[in-house]
Amino acid sequence: MTNPEWLQAAARRGAHEVWMLGHVFEKYRELEGRSPEQLAVELGCSLEVLQWLSLCRRPEGEKCTEQVDAIVKRFALDPLRLIAVLRHVEAMDALIARSEGGAERGGAPEGLPLRPSRGAGNFVGEDDFRAAFGESLSSTLDLDTWDTGLDLEGVMARFKPEIASAVDREGQVRAAIRARILPLLGQRPGAPAGAGVYKALPEELGSIHEGLLFAGRVEAVNGTAVSHDSLPLGITQLGIALVSYGGTSGTFAQRLFRKEISPRSEDAFQEALSFIEMRQNRMGVGRGDSLSMLARRGIRTYAERAILMDKAEAEWRIGQGNPCAYELLSGFGYLRLLDASLRMLRRLIQHHKKFVFVPSSLEDGGFLMTLGYALDAGEYAIIETLESYGMELVDGWHGGGRSQARALEFVKECCPDVLMGLFRASERSPPRVFYAHREYVHLAARVALADSILRSERGFPMLLDVAEVSCRAAFGADGALGLVHDAYTHVGANLQHFSGRETRR
Repeated sequence: MTNPEWLQAAARRGAHEVWMLGHVFEKYRELEGRSPEQLAVELGCSLEVLQWLSLCRRPEGEKCTEQVDAIVKRFALDPLRLIAVLRHVEAMDALIARSEGGAERGGAPEGLPLRPSRGAGNFVGEDDFRAAFGESLSSTLDLDTWDTGLDLEGVMARFKPEIASAVDREGQVRAAIRARILPLLGQRPGAPAGAGVYKALPEELGSIHEGLLFAGRVEAVNGTAVSHDSLPLGITQLGIALVSYGGTSGTFAQRLFRKEISPRSEDAFQEALSFIEMRQNRMGVGRGDSLSMLARRGIRTYAERAILMDKAEAEWRIGQGNPCAYELLSGFGYLRLLDASLRMLRRLIQHHKKFVFVPSSLEDGGFLMTLGYALDAGEYAIIETLESYGMELVDGWHGGGRSQARALEFVKECCPDVLMGLFRASERSPPRVFYAHREYVHLAARVALADSILRSERGFPMLLDVAEVSCRAAFGADGALGLVHDAYTHVGANLQHFSGRETRR
């Protein structure tokens, strides 16, 4: 046998040995429907490395973390990816063992396949359903057993024990993540210097309240876009609010910026044909749709960051979302928007540096949420740079040419200086992602935390919420569309140009 043939044969044998990683990989592939090639991509390694990994002993017991550490160092793997596979298989093993009253760890109980084969007629049995849900499947399917009307007290009585049990399990998982996974953040391949978990002290956050936030040395920006599209007219109103605190009395200083954009058509007949073609094939995107989306997303995203850079006067700036957002690195297909975005972002990242961006929701609901909920109140974690995100985005372009080369140059030059992390303001609030310059990342995280604890149940920077409320009040859909309604009325037009939702406002 040649070495590859020998290695393949050994890896296949390892799949049948419960103490080997190959067995874990085989079960994971069955559970998730992965091919060996897909699993290798998920682990971030080559197919040959995956085969060598299959020959390793399965990490377990008290020395699990040490064993994982040795494996990832030997094969230059991301420890979190390997741990995710191990934990997934362990969880399914425990679930199967519980449903069968205690099964051998080495495999699925007889008659209960890990994943039903397509067309093979394999189904989970009645006993398995009863064990999982506490009643027979026949009873669940019988509509006469269903409650009618609302019985909130009964619902809460049934769910309280389940919620309590879930919270208890979450606590156990959280403890395991804090003990085994969070300490590995700094050991991931390509992890930035300083990656890991940190604690912001109450007195540090108090100093930021007094010295930065309430002193007016922090400004935040948020925006909104309202569009009306009809055959005769397409108009988009962009509104941006720039806000800061006006001391400790609960007052705010704000500046508002507004822009209306209305695409013009020089050929009404051709425009009508475009609308007909677009409505016959809703999967298509016409020129009007493209321009409207450019205005709503591309220009608004640019304007928020440009106002933060050029109109804000405070030392620190808070923005919403990812600073190097997709809309900016792609230019939405417009070279001029791409060039303007890259110039503005270069000044923000290379010169100003004192910024922190916080998205309104987690961009990766699985991996980041798992890590974030393991954080204690007042903790933050530094995870990675934006370089891999930017490279993946730009490399995915088709027919990139000159614009792709410019974006790629920016990613290599600037994205390594932007770090992505997580913070959690309180035990009652969800974790939040943040982005900051590597030179000021620790102070940036504390600025975000200090502003977020002012509304601990939400755990999100209060200045961003105030900016959003200011935008809605000044540039909300009701106000903007009301002006458009009035304009149609003045020229004698009826409501045929408005959707049902717009006429109900």
